[in-house]
This record gives sequence, C-alpha cells and structure tokens, in this order.
Amino acid sequence: MNITVYCSARRKAIDDYGADVAEIGKYIGEAGHTLVYGGVGFGLMRVVGESVAKAGGRVVGVLPERRRIDECEANTVTLHVPGLDERKTQMIEMGECFLVLPGGYGTLDELFSTFAALNFNYDKRRKIVILNINGIYDPVLSQLRLMADAGLFDAAHLRRLVVVGSADECIEALTVISNYFDNEEE
Repeated sequence: MNITVYCSARRKAIDDYGADVAEIGKYIGEAGHTLVYGGVGFGLMRVVGESVAKAGGRVVGVLPERRRIDECEANTVTLHVPGLDERKTQMIEMGECFLVLPGGYGTLDELFSTFAALNFNYDKRRKIVILNINGIYDPVLSQLRLMADAGLFDAAHLRRLVVVGSADECIEALTVISNYFDNEEE
C-alpha cells in the first residue's frame, strides 16, 4: 500500500515527535508499504524517510525543483516536480492512504487539499489518518465539526478522517486500512 505522509520539515519537531514518527516509519517499512512524502532531508520528513528505508521499505520523495538540494538521502526514488501544487497533486494521486503527522501550515495545506480532493471526487475508499499527539490538531478538528454542524459540508465526509492519539493507535489504524485494501484486491 502506498502511504502518503504529510509532516513537518522543521528540525525542532524531532524533539517532541521524532520517536513516535520513527516507530511509525519502522512499521511502514517492515509491513512492506511504500512511503510517499515530501522528500526533504529535514525534521520529521527525514525521520520518517530514514525509518522506512532502514526497515526495508520503499521511499518515494516528491520534491519541488527549487528544493532539489534538500533531498533526503533515504529516498529510493525522487520525483522532481515544478512546485508545491504539482507536489500535492502527485502525492494525492499516488496515495492509497494518507497519514498526517505533526506539522505546520504546509501540512495543514496538504491535509485540506487531500480532504477536498477525495470528497470532491467521491472517493470513499481512501482514508486520512491524523496523528493527534497531545491534541495538536484539536482546533482543526473542532473547526471541521463546526462547519459540518453549520451545514457547510456533509458531516458524513468526516468519517474519512481516522483520528488517533499515539504511534501505537496509528499503526493499528494503518494495519486495519491495509487489511481492507488487501481484501478488496482478492
């Protein structure tokens, strides 16, 4: 299964979230999944890429041309794209499941772009797992519920989001989703 991961490229994020991200990356690699991510060798992006690679998984980085110098050495393959819009499009097209790890405004942009694209295209198959460690995404999730409750979008779309609070819960959710995909292919 291709797991598209969105997360921070900030070095400081490693202090608070690095161990959890490494554990999830190890699972992705050991389970034989392919990581699709932003391809940068900094912050949580580096941690997840290196963890997947070390565990024997395939690592596909999708990197804007102007960030070529920042490419993570753990990438099995790097797809160079003109800019951020093309990067998001490529990552959404490749992903069979999406994982939102702690991140900043770029991660939020990727989350919302993915959520909108999947809902707009009536793609009910693919899920978005959100690692909500220490409630980092509570305000975002509250805003989405508020908008759904106000009738601004169909509340049923929120079922696409699988919110977990720990690395163990994240791995459990990814395992369930992977089993779904495996059974669907049979």
